[in-house]
Amino acid sequence: MANKLIQRDEEIDWENLKEEDLEPGEVHFEIAKDAFGDKELHCPDDHIKMRRKMINTPLLTTPFIARIEAFVCPKCGKDYLNGVQAEKLDELMDHAMALKTKRFGIRRSLNYDGKSIFIRLPIELKKYRNKKARIIPLQEKKFLVEIE
Repeated sequence: MANKLIQRDEEIDWENLKEEDLEPGEVHFEIAKDAFGDKELHCPDDHIKMRRKMINTPLLTTPFIARIEAFVCPKCGKDYLNGVQAEKLDELMDHAMALKTKRFGIRRSLNYDGKSIFIRLPIELKKYRNKKARIIPLQEKKFLVEIE
């Protein structure tokens, strides 16, 4: 029924749509390659194109504030994130929570072999053997290690 309604260009009350309103069978649709990418957004309230703008947003219950790019409505001032921006914010929140709570950590000695300083990691991380690690300095004595 929903497919027939769409094909006949009738108005559909999407807010009150029930499963029994849909016709049984398969539904086929395609999602564009960059559907959740860094495109443009329109304000759901004002129906106008939103502008890209850098905003400050608090990171959960941490004392940290992130400066991120968002889409802001020029009329009502609401801000929204697209899929790419939301993933970046989610990653920032994970990092902020890890720094705040100092939850799980591994304490190891720094070793020196005459050429390099290295850290031995637990055997449980052997699945990452032969992978590349990216070391990101956060502060003078704090680093984030990311397995690529």
